[in-house]
Amino acid sequence: MPTTELRRVVKTQGELVTQANLTSTLQPLVSNAQVRVVKVGVTTRDKVLSPIFSLRTGDRVDGTAITIDELAALSATRATALLRAAGLPTSGTVIERRSRLAQAMGVMLAL
Repeated sequence: MPTTELRRVVKTQGELVTQANLTSTLQPLVSNAQVRVVKVGVTTRDKVLSPIFSLRTGDRVDGTAITIDELAALSATRATALLRAAGLPTSGTVIERRSRLAQAMGVMLAL
């Protein structure tokens, strides 16, 4: 294979890998945006929210299909575990962690 052809193939493969990485990175963001749109209609604190997706893996985060009341009452340990699973920062007070998780889930908490 001539050097020019080899360079073209390597460049094309590199672009495909970059596109695949971008797709896997953007998919959880798109999924979470869709979840937030659905939550616009949530008007009661006892309605179960749709789960969010991990920014690291793209998988649903177990334990995020909870009500707003349950979200507001999460323990520090549980809030940290859910943030970690979602690929979000885990620093701050328990109130800050709950708020960060609520924001990721598309709801506003009045704590």
